[in-house]
Amino acid sequence: MTSSRNKFDGTLTAARVVLTRAPQYVIPFWYAKEPMFWLPHGWFPWYAEWFLSLPRAPAGSVSIASWQVACTVVIAFVVDTLGAVSRLAGGRQKVSVAAEKPTADTGSKKEL
Repeated sequence: MTSSRNKFDGTLTAARVVLTRAPQYVIPFWYAKEPMFWLPHGWFPWYAEWFLSLPRAPAGSVSIASWQVACTVVIAFVVDTLGAVSRLAGGRQKVSVAAEKPTADTGSKKEL
């Protein structure tokens, strides 16, 4: 029973990786020389145009790899923001305030 379960888990994991992660590597490799879109001429310095066209897209365009990174960052930012807003709105945010321990009274007042 254990060996068949392990075989099933291994097969399912391999299928999940092929269906979800493989396109993230295959598509940028396949379309590396194709520009996603062209940047307006003169709006960006040459080094920004060069960097956005990496690895193999024409200079002055945005490559699929750069576009994929930008989309990933924006999606992660939106997910984190929505999660923080939902936690704050739901009141599930716990704030812990550490109380100061009283010190031995020396007879002098401390100013704040």
